[in-house]
Amino acid sequence: MPGWRHHPSLSAPKQRIENRTGQNSMSSIRERTLALAGMFQATTLVKSVARSSEMDDSHIEATLETLFVTSPETTLEVYGCVDNLYLGLHSLIQQLGGGAQRDMDIARYVISLLHLSNRLAKNGKMLSQLAGGIENARAQRTHFPLLHENVIANLAGIYTDTISQLQPK
Repeated sequence: MPGWRHHPSLSAPKQRIENRTGQNSMSSIRERTLALAGMFQATTLVKSVARSSEMDDSHIEATLETLFVTSPETTLEVYGCVDNLYLGLHSLIQQLGGGAQRDMDIARYVISLLHLSNRLAKNGKMLSQLAGGIENARAQRTHFPLLHENVIANLAGIYTDTISQLQPK
């Protein structure tokens, strides 16, 4: 068919499909996938500690470290590198894959976290209180390592005073 190469849709430079934040759609999917993996990682760790008191310090540390990244430009910046999300990505894949490896408790925890994050986002006073607590914990870390009992107790107190007060609907 003569002239097909000159069709406007074929010869025009391809524009990236952008979402409302100006990111291309693949970047947005990657950002959301990493954020979701972070949630799956946190819930997997919580379940593991609650049920068996088992902890992998490297996963715990990588996850807790995210609390101190308060102005990231990308989701990956929150986690440092994809390797720090290995547990969360693995858990996410298990959930999406279905079958015997699917853990419905983890899925319910993630859904609850999503609801809580929406409620928290609407509560400016609590967000300010949470930010202040994180800044205090950041200052405390100049004296103690992240997994020191004083830092963990401080983070637990911040949670108790803020997020635990939100009730999921």
